[in-house]
Amino acid sequence: MNMMKMYTKDREFNYEQPRMSYDKATGDVTILAKDKGPKKKIIRSLDDYEKEKLALMKEVGLEKLSTAGDGSIFN
Repeated sequence: MNMMKMYTKDREFNYEQPRMSYDKATGDVTILAKDKGPKKKIIRSLDDYEKEKLALMKEVGLEKLSTAGDGSIFN
């Protein structure tokens, strides 16, 4: 049961070291606010993978490399 709790509750534990600034003149250490940033997309199926790959290839200008007629790249 504890294993199931671990996989549900703590499965997205991503520790990041806090960022700090140090003032040499006064010796003060200031902990900077953490930037959350956009939530990362989790790819859960092959269809999601193909969509993300196609969008990425279009973003970098490589959509012409698709050889298949169905829009998939590098089958």
